[in-house]
Amino acid sequence: MRAKRKLLPRSLYKMATRAWHKLLRWKMSSLKPELCHVVEEDRLNWYGQFVCGIGAFGVKFPKSSTRDLTEAEAEHLSTKSFRLADLRWSYTKDELLNKGSPASSAVLRHGGPRHA
Repeated sequence: MRAKRKLLPRSLYKMATRAWHKLLRWKMSSLKPELCHVVEEDRLNWYGQFVCGIGAFGVKFPKSSTRDLTEAEAEHLSTKSFRLADLRWSYTKDELLNKGSPASSAVLRHGGPRHA
């Protein structure tokens, strides 16, 4: 029996080493934990996408290989900006630690705050 997925009340940031994309039938795993953005969960998995990479949505991250960011990781990543085509954005330390504003409030460097 398949576990029922539910939408999270707010999106979260996690660090993941194992991932699976059903449609692409592709394992997306890494020895080094990578930043991911999750929006759904079931009993065993988170669902979302990696912040960097090919941009695949609906990626399954097993909870057993996914964790919260450490203070040091959040501090380091909050000094970085991410880019997709002409858009660049960054995250605050509190957003990365899932403490501050919802994760969807990343600030775009060109265009001001992102609107949900």
